[in-house]
Amino acid sequence: MSEKDKECLRDWTCSRTQCPRMRFHIFDFVLVKINKCRYVVWSTDMAYIALLSKHNVTICNRKLDVLCSLHENTRVKSGAWDDSGVFIYTTSNHIKYTLSNGDHGIIRALDLPIYITRVKGSQVFCLDRECKPRVLTVDPTEYKFKLALINHKYEEVLYMVRNSRLVGQSIISYLQQKGYPEVALHFVKDDKTRFALALECGNIEIALEAAKSLNDKACWDQLAQAALWQGNHQVLKASNQLSLAYLTAATHGMTEEAEQLKEQIGDEKKIPQVDPNAKFLKPPPPIQQAESNWPLLTVSRGAR
Repeated sequence: MSEKDKECLRDWTCSRTQCPRMRFHIFDFVLVKINKCRYVVWSTDMAYIALLSKHNVTICNRKLDVLCSLHENTRVKSGAWDDSGVFIYTTSNHIKYTLSNGDHGIIRALDLPIYITRVKGSQVFCLDRECKPRVLTVDPTEYKFKLALINHKYEEVLYMVRNSRLVGQSIISYLQQKGYPEVALHFVKDDKTRFALALECGNIEIALEAAKSLNDKACWDQLAQAALWQGNHQVLKASNQLSLAYLTAATHGMTEEAEQLKEQIGDEKKIPQVDPNAKFLKPPPPIQQAESNWPLLTVSRGAR
């Protein structure tokens, strides 16, 4: 034992004798099993850790609880955390991202492999195979949008919806899978898709607009069921088809109304034939006719 070590031991012994209530710091050790881990990358705030192996990326928290694990067919080369807590990593031919909940995707393709050293905003600082520093510009909109959605930052989500180019079936499918059909409505122009999304999130007004454009019997039936479930009898009445209304008016001798409906239908092929043997079925008179809606259910429509 060196003289310095002996002196430290004497100081420790004296302090222990003088102060019997010494404080000992005990640290817990945690383990996580990763097959052939090559690199470890901590986030800036030390809240998350990325463990990189040959074909896998594993994200853990500081207690080494596994949050998600991704498998890649090509080799994982490098990775770094950006300031928002998204892990950006590279394979042999792509720059990719993963969120702590397991949502992942491709940012851009690569001609040659690179090794990331830092990510800041839309810039990726890296080294190529010749160890030359490079700066690549990427579009972080997709993963920032998903991150804002997960963190319930709806003002940021709405801003990105209005000002970004997040269009495509993949983002629509993602929003549906995550339970945000009201947000997906902002990305859809197709009436059939808008109708399905509007029904899913309970937005009867948008569903009614789409149903008028489609003018499909199945859509009107679905809209009627949704309006009935919400207690919206005004939309329920508006969901009747013109051909059925024409047939009813013609059968009951309402010639003027039938002609008006016939003009609205327009296409002669869609005008149904009136059955000469049809009989008038008179329903019992209502005790009291309601002019306003029944008490409506509270349905979240999302941000407009």
